[in-house]
Amino acid sequence: MTPEELRLINHERFVAEILRIREAKEKPGGEKPWWQILLESPGGAALITVLIGGLAVTLITGIFQSRQRESDQERAQTQATLERLRAEDERMQKLRLESMTEALELAYQGIAASEDVISLSTEALSNAPKGQRDGIRRKYIDADGEWRKQHAIKGFTLAYYHHSIPGFSEAWQTTDSSVTAYMDCAAQWVIAHPFYENGLTTGCREERRVFDVRLGQLQQTLASAPPQNTK
Repeated sequence: MTPEELRLINHERFVAEILRIREAKEKPGGEKPWWQILLESPGGAALITVLIGGLAVTLITGIFQSRQRESDQERAQTQATLERLRAEDERMQKLRLESMTEALELAYQGIAASEDVISLSTEALSNAPKGQRDGIRRKYIDADGEWRKQHAIKGFTLAYYHHSIPGFSEAWQTTDSSVTAYMDCAAQWVIAHPFYENGLTTGCREERRVFDVRLGQLQQTLASAPPQNTK
């Protein structure tokens, strides 16, 4: 190889090295890593978009499903609570009705027995057989004993189940007192008038009227009361 040829080869090497250095300066960092090349390529960008989109959908779906499960649980708990409250309200309504029914049955049992025993002094029963008259007396005695034994308990039960009704306790107490007053009057009347006497009127009419008034006031108190709840 001639000196001229050697000089040309070295010159080409020098120029190539200069070009390499210049290219390196224009592209800091040297050659791009594979992932950068992938990102900058159309196919790589599409792949990354699909992957990121899939991850986002999965994340959003997971969050939605989690919230949906929480919502379903809350809905189920709310429904269970409503059903429990509804059942409790129905139970309380039944107990209120039972307490009122039992108290009124006891009261009317005493009122009816008192009316019957007072009727012993009326003209209609003046010739009634002794057995019939004794049966009426026994019925009154039993009713009177039952009333005096049970009316305070029935009144307490009524007050417990109807405590939220304004004025109910007072209305029942006056009704209760009117039943006792009528029964007491009947006992005194039959002692004073065991048989019919000419011109004798029906006894204890005022006490009977007071009972009717008190009972009407009790019914009005119940009718005007707002709907009760289980609280």
